[in-house]
Amino acid sequence: MNIDFKQEVQNHKEDLLKDLFELLSVNSVLGTDITEETPFGSGPRKALDLILSFGERDGYKTKLVENKAGHIEVGEGEELFGILGHVDVVPVVEADWISHPFKPEVRDGKIYARGSLDDKGPTMAAYYAVKLLDKLGVKWNKRVRLIIGSDEETGFRCVKSYFEHEEQPALGFTPDAMFPLVYAEKARVTFDHNLIFKDEEGNYDYKLVEFNAGQVLNMVVASAEAKLSGEEKGIKEKFEKFVKEFEEMIFKEESILLMILLETFNQDDWLTIAKESDAYGYAIITPTEEWVPKRESFEEPVEEICQTEITEEGVMQKVISTPEGEITISFKPNKKEEKVVDRTTPQKFGKGYLSVDQADLILNHLPMEITFVNKDDIFQYYNDHCPEKDMIFKRTPSQVGRNVELCHPPKYLEKVKIIMQNLRDGKKDKYEMWFNSESRGKFVHVVYAAVRNEQGEFEGVLEYVQDIQPYRDIDTDYNRDL
Repeated sequence: MNIDFKQEVQNHKEDLLKDLFELLSVNSVLGTDITEETPFGSGPRKALDLILSFGERDGYKTKLVENKAGHIEVGEGEELFGILGHVDVVPVVEADWISHPFKPEVRDGKIYARGSLDDKGPTMAAYYAVKLLDKLGVKWNKRVRLIIGSDEETGFRCVKSYFEHEEQPALGFTPDAMFPLVYAEKARVTFDHNLIFKDEEGNYDYKLVEFNAGQVLNMVVASAEAKLSGEEKGIKEKFEKFVKEFEEMIFKEESILLMILLETFNQDDWLTIAKESDAYGYAIITPTEEWVPKRESFEEPVEEICQTEITEEGVMQKVISTPEGEITISFKPNKKEEKVVDRTTPQKFGKGYLSVDQADLILNHLPMEITFVNKDDIFQYYNDHCPEKDMIFKRTPSQVGRNVELCHPPKYLEKVKIIMQNLRDGKKDKYEMWFNSESRGKFVHVVYAAVRNEQGEFEGVLEYVQDIQPYRDIDTDYNRDL
């Protein structure tokens, strides 16, 4: 039997997406409305009932087990083949999402919603694969059972309960995360703690008595809370200083240093990093010695086979040794002319005249940070508005010439791409944002503006950033500063 599986999948694509989007729209995070009917909350139970209803609709055997798990079964045979999926999801922080986590959205050919990778998407893909094979008349020599849990993310209680009542598969697999295969995952560790903090005098004054982080064990945490016991003695100030320095260092590493590491380093890169390290600062510990990378030569020494002489007339003579004897070659090199840029003479500039040096000084004296990304998404320019340590968004010479994606933390990349694309396509001319940065003690105002030429063609994006807290603090109607 010759089957064009790719075409068959395309034939069922719309049905799959419809069912998947309906399932993704269910908020199936572990709930607080715990009852006998909803042992993990109404959300996980609703998602479990929904996927089982797909099986009933398509004419397959289904079963709900203890309101915690269930299965859809197809085929005949003594042995059982299991496909283990789950419909519960980890909690969401909506501020981290561009789109609504439970309103599926397709962008650049990808589905964005909580559960699209873990594990509603893979589970539905596995179900439709089984359904497709069955509709094509494939003969089963085993029973195939899609086993669906609703508490995988928070303790596997669903699986434990299921196998207390149902048959164990002889073999099977788990579709979870990215296609086509996941062969390893990060480990999860729990431990007892007995941490003691030492003060500057060497006394053990503070003990960690409680630590809370995250919402579930297998979720990467966004924040944490620690409770300490002991005498005050400035612990609050010390800890706040530590948190501030640590957060600043993480931001710098994610924003710039990590991006640099994604590219292949050469020796000049390492020398530049060493030179600019002080601009970013150091977390907690400041180096006592300067890091000075050494330039190494990786070339094999070449035996001198020729001698060069320069005559008074500027003629170069090379004497080359060959097996047949010495050969003398004479030539006069062309004079190398260096292109000189006139930076001091005023020239036509906008509505008047400015020299390059004057334009540079004016841009550097503007009370804001300016960055220009050209139409090819290359970081091309930033002004020298203030010392690097006082910048809101850190910029260094090593960033110039890099793709804009290598100048932002990974968690912001999707937003950056959307902003750049919408400004490029003319959907918007400007994005305006502001936020209160407690770590910097500033109220930050940010604008991303499309730069277009006289013909209306897109030339790039101008970003200007300013601390507007001083303006927010103005409490008078009049001031001349004379």
